[in-house]
This record gives sequence, structure tokens and C-alpha cells, in this order.
Amino acid sequence: PVWTRLTKSSSMNITAIEHCEGDSSRLYYSRSDARFYRTDSLYMDTPRFKDISSKTPNPASTVNWIETHPNKPATVYILQGNSIYRSNDTGNTWININGTLPGIPKNCLLLDKQATDGLYVGTDLGVFYRDSTMSDWVAYKTNLPTNSRITEMEMYYDQATTSACRISSGTSGRGFWRRDLYHANRAP
Repeated sequence: PVWTRLTKSSSMNITAIEHCEGDSSRLYYSRSDARFYRTDSLYMDTPRFKDISSKTPNPASTVNWIETHPNKPATVYILQGNSIYRSNDTGNTWININGTLPGIPKNCLLLDKQATDGLYVGTDLGVFYRDSTMSDWVAYKTNLPTNSRITEMEMYYDQATTSACRISSGTSGRGFWRRDLYHANRAP
């Protein structure tokens, strides 16, 4: 493989990067200097990255996580500060979707492709879940150690049955955990 530089030289660290599953030519990334970029031309010889930092809810704050929607290419979620935001127009406008989540650090996001806009958020107090059928977030941390700081989440999708799908969570010093997806045992 041959690596190709996509961005101009920079001394800033990349804090998050997300390739849009719903539109493979779109990619988002953020830097430690609170810059946030999008390209809609990823596969061109020289992709054009647009700085959309000024459109984020807090332009002086770093975007720490980016998650795109697999079926809605214009929908993107970010973690910025202690808040979760959703954009339905590729990052031009944002909606705070914190609901009644505690004002604590939100560390990672994961979108469940099999739920209706199902979103898991890993926080310093465990995992919370919400989908478009719910009015607010619910705690999803049964059997996790108390006040587990969730630092990473991944999803396993079983092709044969949704009841075998799992979410895995990594914690800060409290181990690695796995659980059924929220909707797996609630399906009609």
C-alpha cells in the first residue's frame, strides 16, 4: 500500500475521524485546535476539505467524537465538551440532544444500525441509550461496575439473528464488558 497525504501539513493532533457509511465520498475529522473539517470529495486526487468549525455549537471547543448515520448520509453526531449534538445537514446546523443526561464527560458514541436511530453514549457514569421512539435517554449499565468510565464501544452484528448481536464496552481500569443490544430483547 502507498499512503497519500490528504491534508496540508499541520502540527495539530487529529482527535476524531469518521468516514460516512451512507456516502463514501464524505469524511469528517477534527483537530486538537478545535478545527472541524468535512470533505464530500474524498476520492478525488486532491480532496477538498471544508473548515466547518465555525458552524459547530462551540467553535472554540474540540470535537472529541464523530459518528455518522449509515442510512441518512446528511446526519452526523458529535461530542463536544460535555454535550451530544446532531446535525441533519452535514454539519451546517446542530441540535443539542443531551436531554436529561448528567452534565458529565461523554467519551464515545455508537449508532446501532438495526435500531431506529439507536444511539449509545459512553460516559464517565456508564452507558446510556436512546432511539427515535424514546423521549429521553435511559441508563443501560446493569451489571457494569458503579461509575464506570466508558472509553470505547464496538458493535457486533449477527447475520442470523438480532438476539445474538452485542455491544462491547471498554472501561478505564474496570475491564471489558459485553451486553445484548437494547432492542434485542424488546423486539415484537
